Amino acid sequence: MSPGLRHRLEHTDTHALEQHLASRNTRFLGSYFEALWEFFFVHAPRFTVVAKNLQIRDANQTLGEFDFIILDKHTNKHLQLELAIKFYLGFPQLNSHSYTDGKNLWIGPQARDRLDIKVARALEHQLTLYQHPAAQKQLQDLGVDGLEPQLLIKGYLFQPQQALPLPNYVLETNDHAQWISLEQLPAVLTADHPWYLLDKRHWPAPPYSENLNSPLSVSELTTQLHTIINRENRPYLIIQTDGAACASQVLKRYFVTPSGWPHSLGYQS
Repeated sequence: MSPGLRHRLEHTDTHALEQHLASRNTRFLGSYFEALWEFFFVHAPRFTVVAKNLQIRDANQTLGEFDFIILDKHTNKHLQLELAIKFYLGFPQLNSHSYTDGKNLWIGPQARDRLDIKVARALEHQLTLYQHPAAQKQLQDLGVDGLEPQLLIKGYLFQPQQALPLPNYVLETNDHAQWISLEQLPAVLTADHPWYLLDKRHWPAPPYSENLNSPLSVSELTTQLHTIINRENRPYLIIQTDGAACASQVLKRYFVTPSGWPHSLGYQS
C-alpha cells in the first residue's frame, strides 16, 4: 500500500463511510464490496465517478452492465472497472475447462460457482461489452470517448491440505488459507490463541476487535461447528488470531466444510 493511500485510509471519516453504507443495499458481500469502492472513488481527488451499474440495452434486451465508469484525472482516461470479491476452495479434478490447468478447479464454498467460470465471463463478456454499438452509443451520451477496461477480483483461494498450483493469472501472496472437512478439524486446532467464527461480511476484513464475534476455545469452536455445519450443510470460515486488543494478526484461516464437500452440496462439474 502506498504511503499516500495509507494516510487517506487512516484519516477516513468513518461516520461518513457508515452513512454511505447505510444508504446502499449491502445485503450481499458483492454489493458491500462495490459500496466500499464507490466511497473510495467519490472521496479520492484523482477520480470522478461517471456512472455506476450502468445497464447496456439494445432494443428490449439487456446486454450487460458496467460496474463503474471512472475518469482518472491524472491520465485523463476513462476506465471501465469490473469488481468482484470471491472465495474459492481448491479441488483436484481433471477437466477440459478454459482458465484452468486441466488438473484442478477452484470452487465456491456453496459449490455454485467456480473461478474459471468467473474469469471467462469477465474476460469474454464484461470486458468486451464496451465494443458493442449499443454500449458505444450510451458511452458517447455520457461524454466518454474511449474506454480502458479493467478487472479487479479480490478475496482468498483456500488450499486443500495438499497444496495445488495457483492459476497462472492469480498473484502470489502471503495470505495463506486452507480448507478442511469437519472430520479433519481436530488435527489443526491449537489452543495457544483465540479462534473466531466469521460472519460473511467480515470474510475479507482485517480482524479488528469490533468486527469479531466472541473468541472461542477449541472445545467451544468444535461444538459450534459440528452443530451448525450438520444443521445447515454449508462451509464456515474460521480464523485464529494473535489475540491483540486492537488490530489482531490472523495466524490461521480455514474454511471448514461438510463431509464429502463439494459433492455433498450437489456439485457437478
